[in-house]
Amino acid sequence: MHPYILQNKMSSDVFLIPVDVQMFSETVSNPVSTENLPSQFTQPTRIWGIRDSELNRQFYAKLDRGDILVFYNGGQYIGVGIAGEKFQSSEFTDTYWGEFQAELLFEVDAFDSIEMPVENVNAAFEYEPTHIPQSLRRVSNTAHRTMCNKLGSADEFEKLLRTENLTLEKTKIP
Repeated sequence: MHPYILQNKMSSDVFLIPVDVQMFSETVSNPVSTENLPSQFTQPTRIWGIRDSELNRQFYAKLDRGDILVFYNGGQYIGVGIAGEKFQSSEFTDTYWGEFQAELLFEVDAFDSIEMPVENVNAAFEYEPTHIPQSLRRVSNTAHRTMCNKLGSADEFEKLLRTENLTLEKTKIP
């Protein structure tokens, strides 16, 4: 269990993030070496990023250290982590993702692989069962409050994801 789970993060935001499995494997499932990272990274680090667009910049600006990251692919959520440092690097993007120019980058701390059905996560926020994220998106304030009312806190949501115990039964309002 990661120490992040034990911290009281008060009101961590939750970000739902669709990923390409190949790129995700290369830079999140497996930490990248420091060779192609800015000098502040002194050890292998997990990195994810998004394309630079006006809308993505708005969500990227809201992403803070300590926020909960939930990664989606192929009908399920496949990973959970904590947002670390943000940075921009075309060199990193060129090296790891080639033509996919995702230059708004962020560190993924305390990463765990999970297998969580999309409908279980969606139920926590009262999203439609088939809702899937289209890009980096912060869960709305209303959806965040709904999840906290159901589960107690964002920390409890994170814990249930990490232990793969976020069931549809647990997402019902008590």
